[in-house]
Amino acid sequence: MHNIIKQQGDTPSRVLMVLTSVEVGGGVQTKIMDIYKRIDKTRIQFDFFVHVEPNQNSFYKEIISMGGRVYYFGKFKKIGLYKYLKHIYKLMKNSNYKAVHSYLGVNDGLILTIARLTQTKIRISHVRTIITESKKRRILNPLLKYLIKRNSTDLLAASKQAGKALYGYEEFQVIPNALDPNKFLKTEKGKVENLKREIGISNNMLVLGHIGRFSIEKNHEFLLEIAMSLKGKSVFFKMILVGEGELKRDIIDKIKSENLESYFYIVGAIPNPEIYYCVFDVILFPSFHEGFGNVALEAQVANKPVIASKGVSSETDLGLGLIEFIDIESIDEWVNKILKISSSNNITVSEKVIRETLKKRNFDVNQSVERYYKLYNV
Repeated sequence: MHNIIKQQGDTPSRVLMVLTSVEVGGGVQTKIMDIYKRIDKTRIQFDFFVHVEPNQNSFYKEIISMGGRVYYFGKFKKIGLYKYLKHIYKLMKNSNYKAVHSYLGVNDGLILTIARLTQTKIRISHVRTIITESKKRRILNPLLKYLIKRNSTDLLAASKQAGKALYGYEEFQVIPNALDPNKFLKTEKGKVENLKREIGISNNMLVLGHIGRFSIEKNHEFLLEIAMSLKGKSVFFKMILVGEGELKRDIIDKIKSENLESYFYIVGAIPNPEIYYCVFDVILFPSFHEGFGNVALEAQVANKPVIASKGVSSETDLGLGLIEFIDIESIDEWVNKILKISSSNNITVSEKVIRETLKKRNFDVNQSVERYYKLYNV
């Protein structure tokens, strides 16, 4: 990691991105990296302050190769609040950042308070998901939200739902989670066929997919219930789960205990999950809640049908007829919808229509780059 040193003579303006981590596979991290790869590095550069030490399965090397810096000062519980705040203050004070852009939810309040104390002119809170807090944390939430309101210059959200959850009645801008359509529309056929062979996908097999962190809100246990129901109906299928997370081991153990190993294929966090969309017949997204729902959007761009819970924002619907929202109270309804989709001719939307729709709905990554330039006034 970098030591804190005063930056002198930097031509581009520098922005400090404050994240939980820069791990591969995280939705927020991936979207920020999509922006970072496309910005004009002579106009602006990103540095990253993270709370999880970067490992081999992270964007660390890629960030360094593009001229960015990554700062990690130790685990919060180990260093304590005083040292944590002191390290951030020194970093901001010595680095002369044009903007501080924080993605920590209610904890943006602490970050932006320090940014204001160090006279950083542009102070941004950016919420991309809805996070349920413990009872202990809920006690502090009113104070932290007040600090966001008091110390931010800009309030941003990935969706109206996410913005209202954090900012309440405060005014905020919605900046959609943009993506690069080429990643989902330009996959080589040979690579897809190789992947199918590697997984063991055969003809007439129904392939169900899920991409997302193994965490409570993603509701992986619901996917296991679907698998058990399909098995009981003697459906020939494979369910592919892509991602990492604290509940991954638990889910794998439950798959084994229910004798479902032959029906599942587990993939870790990978930098190019988009290739898996080409393998899926149906994408399942049964989250309890989402600030937005990147996977639901990406699947539509990849021309795949999606079944999502009502906890996923309706703002993900591109209007292409590829997504349906179903309550997670009924397993039978989900299973019946899966079987109906698998037995019908899937809708195919032209590449031209998909690209035009993304631009119309402001989901194209190049549009987001321009919005970021305006945010940072560069």
